[in-house]
This record gives sequence, structure tokens and C-alpha cells, in this order.
Amino acid sequence: MFYLFDKDGNTSTFCPDSMRLFDMFAVENDDGEKALPDGYSIKEYDGYVEPGMLYLDDAGEVKEHVFVVDEAEEAAREKARALAELDTQYQADKSELSTQYLDAAMAGDTDTMTAIKDELAALNAKYDADYAALDK
Repeated sequence: MFYLFDKDGNTSTFCPDSMRLFDMFAVENDDGEKALPDGYSIKEYDGYVEPGMLYLDDAGEVKEHVFVVDEAEEAAREKARALAELDTQYQADKSELSTQYLDAAMAGDTDTMTAIKDELAALNAKYDADYAALDK
């Protein structure tokens, strides 16, 4: 597979036929000859790689970008996402119970108010346990 590299050494497109790739991007120079724009080049690389995944090193050799995932950083991001999701759900559940409690209080329904208080205590205990499990 042939890849077109820009003046910064990054790939922008590819084609199995180098001449077709050349014809697509060549421009006429001052001498009337077709040539790639200044700094552009076509290089061959074995196999198919998405454009942008290859670059030219300082020696002009084709190299593939290698991305390293920091496991600790990824775990911290996942933990923060899970804790935020837990907080969002807890706040929504607590808000619903508060609304129900207010309705029961306005109606003078003390049995329902007591049941909602028990549900809130259970919700708080579950939140604390879930938070502790995620925050290890």
C-alpha cells in the first residue's frame, strides 16, 4: 500500500497504486512538469493502516504511531466516571424521595412519611456501601 505524506511527515491518504496516488496530488511546477507539492512524498508501507497512523521519522523512514495506555490513569478515569454516575443516581433517587415526603407531609400521612424516612435511610446506607466499594 502506498501512502501520501505531507510536509510534516504525517499520512493523509493511501492508495494501492503509487502512480494513481501521484496523479491525484501532483501539481505542475515552474518547468511544466508534474510533481508533488514541496515537502510531500509517497512511500510504500506493508499492509493497510488508517491514514494518520503513520509518520516519517527524521531519517525519512515510515513508522507507525504507537499509543501507550497508562493503566493507572485509565483506572482513575474509570473510577471518577463510576463515582460521578453513582452520585447522579443517588441525587435523583433522593430528590424523588424528598418530593414524595413533601406530598405525604402536606397530606398529613404520617405512615407514608415514616416509610419514606426508612427508604431514605436504606438509600443512604446503599450509597455509602457502593461509594466505599468504588473508592478502593
